[in-house]
Amino acid sequence: MTEVAIALEYMHTKGIVYRDLKSENVMIGREGHVKLVDLGLAKRILNNRTLTLCGTPQYLAPEKVKGESYGIQVDIWSFGVLLFELLAGYNPFTDEENPMALFRNIRKGKINWAPYIGKEAINFIKKLLVIDPKERLAVDKFKLEPLFSVLCKS
Repeated sequence: MTEVAIALEYMHTKGIVYRDLKSENVMIGREGHVKLVDLGLAKRILNNRTLTLCGTPQYLAPEKVKGESYGIQVDIWSFGVLLFELLAGYNPFTDEENPMALFRNIRKGKINWAPYIGKEAINFIKKLLVIDPKERLAVDKFKLEPLFSVLCKS
């Protein structure tokens, strides 16, 4: 996840929003380093906003689900979803009993927490999966988080 964050930070400094962060698009290279693949939805955004609805439904940020303009913060949301999935083994917004509830859960930020996710991880993920994109933790602030500093050391 540290290397994913570094890749996102680099793209964001270039004004590029990835828009398709998901487990299927994170590969491990020959040297053991993470590579983000399938840049088909990546876009350099002018004025820090775009409107195109694209991406995998389970990873869409609330502003995309609502049809609002969005910026690089959608990648932060997807990062939070991906981290949650790696720790829990399932998507935080999926409702097994009602598949149509996915978008409602995303819009409301209703997370189906796994009981075995640790407190530090929950606190970190909560800062990523914030409904208001302006309130989401920026990639360059990740290293200040207790959980992320542990990830950076491993």
